Amino acid sequence: PSSFSSLGALISPWRKARVVNRASGLFYPSYFLHASHLGETLAKFCEQSLRLNSLFWAQNRSKIVFIKNGAKHSDASSRSSLLIRRYEELIEYKKEHGNCLVPASYKPNPALGHWVIQIRREYKALREGKRGKFLTPEYVELLDEIGFVWDFREYHWNLFYQILVSFKTEFGHTLVPKAHREGDRILGVWVNYQRHQYMRLHSGRRAHINEERIRRLNDIDFIWSEHDYIWDLHYRALVAYEADFGDTLVPLVYVNDDGTRLGQWVRRQRDHYQRWRKGANNTMTEKRIEELNSVGFVWSMNEFTFDKRYEELMKFKIVTGNTLVPLRYKKYPLLRRWANKQKIEYRKFADGRRTLMTDKMVRRLESIGFLSDHGLI
Repeated sequence: PSSFSSLGALISPWRKARVVNRASGLFYPSYFLHASHLGETLAKFCEQSLRLNSLFWAQNRSKIVFIKNGAKHSDASSRSSLLIRRYEELIEYKKEHGNCLVPASYKPNPALGHWVIQIRREYKALREGKRGKFLTPEYVELLDEIGFVWDFREYHWNLFYQILVSFKTEFGHTLVPKAHREGDRILGVWVNYQRHQYMRLHSGRRAHINEERIRRLNDIDFIWSEHDYIWDLHYRALVAYEADFGDTLVPLVYVNDDGTRLGQWVRRQRDHYQRWRKGANNTMTEKRIEELNSVGFVWSMNEFTFDKRYEELMKFKIVTGNTLVPLRYKKYPLLRRWANKQKIEYRKFADGRRTLMTDKMVRRLESIGFLSDHGLI
């Protein structure tokens, strides 16, 4: 309540007193009353009212001091009436919006938004053991009763965490699309922010994530790296392909039953491996190389094809004594076309042009007389 006109009519007798302002040493005309003179309902009313200002009220330059069980409470802080007014405004805000989350730029009442920020700072200071300017345990209790949010960042994090839990329950994973919304909240952006903060923390930089949050996210199998998750998904598909077909020579257009474009992924791994060997920008790691090698991954289709056809060519020479493969050789139908391609690639190599031929391939062809048989040297 903001007026004591009704209170004065109910209380009898009034006893005049003088109360000292402890800050300035000045005297103020005041009134005090004993709880023993009040009815049960009125006592509760007074107690609740006085809690609004650390058991102190300031009204029209008069000070009313409530003495309960012999303990006198008085505080001459100039913030008293302001605290009461802001508390009442906050209650009205909650009635309208259903919470106490007043925006800092709350246009209908900008002062209320700034006051909420100030209250949170004061509360944080108290928790850190610093001396508060005006916030008291009684005022904290009053704000707690109406659901005041002391740490907005923690409240915001917990809110999105619960939304993520619901997403995981529905879809079975935490790979949230970046633009995914739950109502007016963009869950995908929050999820990416957690990953970014996690990376900052593990690189020794300041981050808005701690071990407790990491533990809670791990409890729901949070995907810390979207790229690692997708890579592992494709790798498992490659393992299944190798089990079915006996090799990792996945055709470029191959798509498995789950819709995974495995052929394109395999080609990307080969490209990134070559970039890794050259020191260029890539996503390949030694761990990934080891995992791919464990399933007999073919890193270069050019080298793989060369090795296979070269073996056929050696068998042909053992039978015929030369490397002049006829146009239509039924036993190795692809060998003649391959041999013609090697002649073309060697000429490029000899001229210093860009080619798929390597020094190692040239030496191997020369060692079985391929270059001399075809008049290349």
